[in-house]
Amino acid sequence: ELNDPDAAKLEIKVVRYLQRHTDAESGFLLLVVPETQMLFCQAVGDTVLQEEVRFAGPSSCFAKALETKQPITLADIPVERRHEVEKIIRRQINTLLCVPVCVSDSKDLLALACVVNKSNNEQFTQQDIDTILQCFKYTATVLTSTLAFQNERKLKNQTQALLLVARKLFTRLGQYIPWMIFSCRLSD
Repeated sequence: ELNDPDAAKLEIKVVRYLQRHTDAESGFLLLVVPETQMLFCQAVGDTVLQEEVRFAGPSSCFAKALETKQPITLADIPVERRHEVEKIIRRQINTLLCVPVCVSDSKDLLALACVVNKSNNEQFTQQDIDTILQCFKYTATVLTSTLAFQNERKLKNQTQALLLVARKLFTRLGQYIPWMIFSCRLSD
């Protein structure tokens, strides 16, 4: 069931599917903000993160996947940068497959789908890449609309908070204006 207005819960459903069908121990989606190439992750494995992980993609260990839009493995990440992935996944990584996923029939990146630690210490294969790409043929549209809905809801909440602050400010200002006018008349 992919109908879920909560993007993080939808991420978990997609990651579970990917883990099951690639024999991976864990996985995560790094969603791409197209305008800035920022990457963010709201869930790892079966867990919704208390606070989303957000970082600049072009300066991260995932830059090659972003630039080339081609899958990368752990071998493509320099040893000294692998801790960046381990920080997200919160475990040691033996194998990694990171597949760039585009929005349906376009060149715009939606996410980097990452699976970690294939069972029996095996390496991920072309079949695993195909499985991930096939999964996103069906889920990319749903994920895109869920993210848009989530962003719209977040923007609405921020706007309401700003309106509340403005209302309180103008209410207070309204209380002081008569006093200020009265004070000005006294000084004349």
